[in-house]
Amino acid sequence: KYSISYKDFEGQDFNEEDILQEVETYGQTYIFQELLQNQTYYIKVEVTNGAGKTKTIYTDPIKTEVLEVQEGAIIKEKVYGKSGEGNVYFEISEETNFENEGYYLNHQVVKQGDSFKNEDSAWTIDGNTVTGLSVGDTIYTRIYDGKNVSETEYYMVTNISELETFSEVYQTTEKYEDYDTVPEEGGGTEQVLVGTAYIPKGFKVATSSMTKKIANGLVIEDELGNQYVWIPVKDVIYDEKTTVGPEYKPMVRYQEGYNASSTNQYFEGIRYDFSGTTSTRATTNYAMGSSSYREPSLVTGSTANYSWVFASGSNYDATNYTNLSELGINSPSQMGTYINGKFSEMVQSIEKYGGYYVGRYETSLYTAEEQNSTNGTVAKSVSDQTPMESINWYKMYLTQDSNYRDNPYYGSTSVTSTMIWGTQYDTMLNFILEGADKDKVTNITGNHTGKRSSTGQFGNDIMNNIFDLSSNVREWTQEAYSTSYHTSRGGVYSVDDTSVASTRYNYYPINTYYGIGSRLSLYLK
Repeated sequence: KYSISYKDFEGQDFNEEDILQEVETYGQTYIFQELLQNQTYYIKVEVTNGAGKTKTIYTDPIKTEVLEVQEGAIIKEKVYGKSGEGNVYFEISEETNFENEGYYLNHQVVKQGDSFKNEDSAWTIDGNTVTGLSVGDTIYTRIYDGKNVSETEYYMVTNISELETFSEVYQTTEKYEDYDTVPEEGGGTEQVLVGTAYIPKGFKVATSSMTKKIANGLVIEDELGNQYVWIPVKDVIYDEKTTVGPEYKPMVRYQEGYNASSTNQYFEGIRYDFSGTTSTRATTNYAMGSSSYREPSLVTGSTANYSWVFASGSNYDATNYTNLSELGINSPSQMGTYINGKFSEMVQSIEKYGGYYVGRYETSLYTAEEQNSTNGTVAKSVSDQTPMESINWYKMYLTQDSNYRDNPYYGSTSVTSTMIWGTQYDTMLNFILEGADKDKVTNITGNHTGKRSSTGQFGNDIMNNIFDLSSNVREWTQEAYSTSYHTSRGGVYSVDDTSVASTRYNYYPINTYYGIGSRLSLYLK
């Protein structure tokens, strides 16, 4: 029996009413929790053996430590969202070890015109993410365990002076130039061009500091609220002579039998493997004709069909092409020709414009009545909506293709949309490895609660302004594997999931799975 009290059990003024907590249990240890800091406690332990003999032990006075929080113990990790819908994600510094001791973050939001209140009832937001913020709000953040706060009364104060804003809608597709201010010799500064992108007709471009820099993830938005991030690609087509390494990571190579002089420009993806904050080109058998990861390629169940050219097979794409008839696909041969044409079209666009766009959020489906639903046919890339899952690969492919009548970009004269290619996924991760979020590419982050979350809700799973790459739902790509699989990327919401943004998993395209969605990509016409 373990007993704890403010008073000495052996003192003359002690009585049973002074016991704060009393526990009977088997075992040799017990932990008293929710104690006050800087407080003296006394503990009595009564031990009884199987023969009924008892021994009583009294501890010396035990004084609990004081919670000392200094500047740097709380980290402001990310600020994102529009005014009125803004979010800030905070973390407790790993160096403090406070989380392991049962402490968590506690917040108080003070709106413009209101004042800070230093009383427990005013601290109403727990956890790492503060939501619903507007420009002009002030956030006070403290470390708390339900009873104790720092006696130094250290609070992190965050003033929301800027949230995401966008330009007017572009009436034509225009080049976007990104400049940095750099010092000049002898004093002064100059503007240096550090990157270019293209803003498609019908879209807005970010104007706030956190979303307008190409290196950090330039964000655009269409008139329906769909958001995308620009992925610059320095080296698109492999020159077949330069060593692939840290400074040269081409996206594709010509298919066997084709080159720059060929009438038809046919390409195949180059695969990359990721470790830590680096990536390396995978083995050269990543190509058509191999059972390994490849694109563009059909999967038909036949070992004779490791290409987009239909040769044989009676399963998967060989029969389920009928799901894509609205794209004008009426045979497995036509499906192969279609995906090969789309791959070539995508590569040529990236070569011309220097990049492409990827969905900022995992794809959600909507009905014609604007309801977020797995039964929907309208693909979107928006925040705070349930991403699609439990849908087979063919429906995901169809709804994300801009040749499909319900796609938001059906008939667009400025962009083409598709299910993201595996090659694009690798290129996106290579871009992230160049920036401030590079550590996250191979780290476990984000939603591992055991439940699918709305898009964009986990501030620790943001990479270059792209959300949920490491968690929430896996994302089916167009990459093929072996005779029967399409490949997904990223992590999933399972509590014990250990996959990361770069992880590949293979699934039968005819099946529906919990925890597997997809992500849109856009390229310019």
